[in-house]
Amino acid sequence: MGQHLAATLFTASDQARYRHRIHRCLEAFGRMVTEGRFAADEPSTGVEIELALVDEDMRPAMLNHAVLDRSASDVLTSELGRWNLEINLPPRMLPGATARDLEKDMLDAVSSDKRVWHRCMCNVLSTLHEGGLLILHALYRCQAYKVGERLFPGADLTEDDLVDSLRANGFARSSIDVHVIPCPDNAQYGYAGILVASARKG
Repeated sequence: MGQHLAATLFTASDQARYRHRIHRCLEAFGRMVTEGRFAADEPSTGVEIELALVDEDMRPAMLNHAVLDRSASDVLTSELGRWNLEINLPPRMLPGATARDLEKDMLDAVSSDKRVWHRCMCNVLSTLHEGGLLILHALYRCQAYKVGERLFPGADLTEDDLVDSLRANGFARSSIDVHVIPCPDNAQYGYAGILVASARKG
């Protein structure tokens, strides 16, 4: 998976070799089924999430190795295409709190790094066409927010963060309106206000 290939044209011999490898994989799978290699009385599951990397025009971005080089995750792996990545969580037994544990392992990748938030905003805002209207809500000055018994990291956003991000992504300052709606009763959940922003691109 993810190996660099210099060739762009493949011969009939290459294709035959590929078919042979596919058949070997199918034969191995058939033996596993025939020999009862899959536990019937111990159900288990894993998670695989395939990610597609795209550029600002929503075209495939050949950047999977660049992303992997900057990631410290041991569950993020390369895929066949250079624009693909996968999150692979190891199998575990289904009974008990397995579903919640899988959710935790995926959500632990959420970052409080404001630079990550800016990159996400850039990706999201790039999908809005010139002249498009944006309505946005975000948690105000939230370093962590609580859902049930879990805490998730927040980016500690301010009005200036939203304005700077919008201006950097093609929104005229004159069109940007940002204000805070106080909600002191939600302080127990990690935030006491909600940022509300509206802006028009271009």
